[in-house]
Amino acid sequence: AVLADNLSCIPYFKKNPIKGFARSMPTPAAVDRVGEALKIPVYETPTGWKFFGNLLDSNKVSLCGEESFGTGSDHIREKDGIWAALAWLSVIAHLKQPLDNIVIEHWKKYGRNYSIRYDYENVDSEGANKMMADLEEKITKPNFIGTKLGDAPNFYTVKAGDNFSYTDPTDKSVTTNQGLRVLMTDDSRIVYRLSGTGSSGATIRLYLEGYEKDPNKVLVPRDVILDSLSKIAVNLAKIKEYTGRDIPTVIT
Repeated sequence: AVLADNLSCIPYFKKNPIKGFARSMPTPAAVDRVGEALKIPVYETPTGWKFFGNLLDSNKVSLCGEESFGTGSDHIREKDGIWAALAWLSVIAHLKQPLDNIVIEHWKKYGRNYSIRYDYENVDSEGANKMMADLEEKITKPNFIGTKLGDAPNFYTVKAGDNFSYTDPTDKSVTTNQGLRVLMTDDSRIVYRLSGTGSSGATIRLYLEGYEKDPNKVLVPRDVILDSLSKIAVNLAKIKEYTGRDIPTVIT
């Protein structure tokens, strides 16, 4: 998001127009706010660089990024860590500010998207599949919208619940079952994804995202902002009941 807001600092983009931005669905939605402010389209894709590749080939995006920190531009079709590092150096040199100042000023301008990922690795596949099926049934019911989750006074109100699907604007192909989403009215969200459901066990990935728009609160620690949301997410899916796990294997 910070790069997207400062692409004019990069020599390549002084010569080439900025066409659009793209992020994978689990990636925090910070770049969406930049796109909205700059009136530049933002595409939300499933996880997997191939979806960015189609957008890049079709000249629809100039910058893309995924939740595992891969970043790329339309100078090549692939992710490019060296380019990303040089892009950041260009921004720092142009703005003549330390990196932390640049990021904090961005948060004050657009608000801060807090995020964390819990991985529950090698869980029983049958239990994991049952958890996802029951959760999808719960969150896609019409009466789930408007539900208040959490404890007073810090309620979250559900805006929508779905199983993410994507229609590729380049060829109209449809990709379904890309993760269960619970979207809140304050722009917080919970995402559940399941992978590796073979005989060796499955991995449940739980993504949490909170949003703070008050410029005076953007330095509040992540764990403080996401503590309540994390409890809601674990309890909503009944992770312990279905997997027997009290804590995630990995926290990112």
